[in-house]
Amino acid sequence: MISLQNKINVVFPKITYQDLAKEITKFLNQEITEFLIASEENYAIKIPGYLTITYDYYTYDGYDSYVFYIESFVFGAHPDHKIVSFTYDTLTNKIITIDTLLKKDPFILNYLSTNIRKQFANDKRIVDKNMFLEGTKPVSWNYQVFALTPRGILVFFPPYQIAPYSEGSFKNLVSYRNNDFLKR
Repeated sequence: MISLQNKINVVFPKITYQDLAKEITKFLNQEITEFLIASEENYAIKIPGYLTITYDYYTYDGYDSYVFYIESFVFGAHPDHKIVSFTYDTLTNKIITIDTLLKKDPFILNYLSTNIRKQFANDKRIVDKNMFLEGTKPVSWNYQVFALTPRGILVFFPPYQIAPYSEGSFKNLVSYRNNDFLKR
């Protein structure tokens, strides 16, 4: 008899802001639930799956950013990878999204797109120019995953957004054009 044991390793950050802690806990629990449902559906194939979620933490000028790296395997050619971020204004107690930043600086997407395209222009991992151009187009969907850091906006691109899965995920730091959009 085959023993099917899924492995779940999720790191829950300690967060002092109650609203943010509630949102992140809800998100992490949802990821665990979705993994368990998918594992149950694929139980017949007798391959154990796993879910791993880790995070990085960044802080800058009253903004806390948590970036979660999710790797899961239920069945397929390779594991699935996602990157999800939460940026929180600790003074107003609100989650900040790319749309929030757009309201304060309508040119931020063009600025991010232009700088990221310049910085990756000669990167050998960019093998499909159309995928790269589509994944860095100045639309909010492409810039959902970011962190505010002391040196600039750190933008994350999961596998398949700007390059094939085999090239992994990407991140890029874009210095602040000005910090006016961060003013409260």
